[in-house]
Amino acid sequence: MKSIFFQVVNKGLKFYWKIFRPHTFGVRVIICYQDKILLVKNINYSKWVLPGGGFGINEKPINALKRELFEETGIIFKKQKFILLGKYFNNYEGKRDKILIYYTFTKKRFEIKPCDLEIKKAKYFKFNNLPKNISPGTARRIKEFLPLLKASGEKILIKKW
Repeated sequence: MKSIFFQVVNKGLKFYWKIFRPHTFGVRVIICYQDKILLVKNINYSKWVLPGGGFGINEKPINALKRELFEETGIIFKKQKFILLGKYFNNYEGKRDKILIYYTFTKKRFEIKPCDLEIKKAKYFKFNNLPKNISPGTARRIKEFLPLLKASGEKILIKKW
């Protein structure tokens, strides 16, 4: 019942965004664990994406990122270092969305508890075996990230994908 309500609200928001084209701000994160990356699938979008979401004008991006991670996956990071990969612009849904993409490495595999209101699935994928139905933007961000991953010295085996 809650997910149906969330879907109806989401459709209303998309209608609003197409008419008023608001400026929105978002954060997403690449979480690397060994040779894997964490991706989520939203209940309103059939493609796999990086975890993250929007943040308000008085919220710091890193705080929003940690909040969104917890809301979507149940993962809590307390003293994790997040590094900015880049700043991006997205107008896919009609809004003018400015998105900050961060990345981090973790030695711990966190248990994932997807939020049933918003997230259909959350899963770790090997970098060399990403899902076929990954969003185009997520695929581009991962491709941009791979040279940094190789240069980081992290002991992660990556084959060309």
